[in-house]
Amino acid sequence: MPRVARQIAGSGFYHVTCRGNGRQLLFEDDEDRLHYLALLENKARSHEVAVLAWCLMDNHVHLLLDDPKNEVSRMMHGLTTAYAQYFNSKSGHVGAVFQGRFTGVPIR
Repeated sequence: MPRVARQIAGSGFYHVTCRGNGRQLLFEDDEDRLHYLALLENKARSHEVAVLAWCLMDNHVHLLLDDPKNEVSRMMHGLTTAYAQYFNSKSGHVGAVFQGRFTGVPIR
């Protein structure tokens, strides 16, 4: 069955969440958190998405994004792929790091 298309925010603002696969830890230490934030900054800048707020929990992430050019999906794909490669390499973990695709709720 095909996935449901994402809702496009007329405002360009989204509340985005990503969860660790099986609610596993995404961040084992502050080094992991800083690496994620560096990747977030890089990917957001390259896709012209503004990060208005972020909250990194142990097993999930909340982001408030301003995406006037409808690039949030490409940005999040690049971010989650890059972080998963880093995390698996560092920790010796094998397999999916994130549970499914991210959730992006349009903000009106």
